[in-house]
Amino acid sequence: MTSQLNVDTIVDKAGSGGTNVKIGNTSTYVSENSTTTQNASNGMIKGFAYFAQATPVVTNTFNISSATDSATGTAILNLTNNRDSGTEPFTGIGSGSANTNVVTYESTDNSDTSQVSYNSTLSGSSDALSDAQCMTVISGELA
Repeated sequence: MTSQLNVDTIVDKAGSGGTNVKIGNTSTYVSENSTTTQNASNGMIKGFAYFAQATPVVTNTFNISSATDSATGTAILNLTNNRDSGTEPFTGIGSGSANTNVVTYESTDNSDTSQVSYNSTLSGSSDALSDAQCMTVISGELA
């Protein structure tokens, strides 16, 4: 017989409240269709940042310790906690001057487990690299 736990509030052992719930790397959840289980840890975002490269200022971050404007249109985001491999996926989107959109967002050879590096090319710029305001999301596994 399968057990079921129904609660309104989860509290710590001392009974003082709190909602800290720890799950292991092997924890799974049942997807929306109730027929598939997936690894909970792998499905979570591992980092994000908003980087205004022209300034250069990095704000609104999670798991990003700093950002570097390494060249025009090329940025590096340094991670607080390393990724499992340098090939873990990340993506982003951004805007440049006069609200031009970033049309390419590609990884550079400098990406590794401790950082992600990307180039941004703006529409109407003849594929030239251009500083942009980019929002980056990192997925995959942490080391």
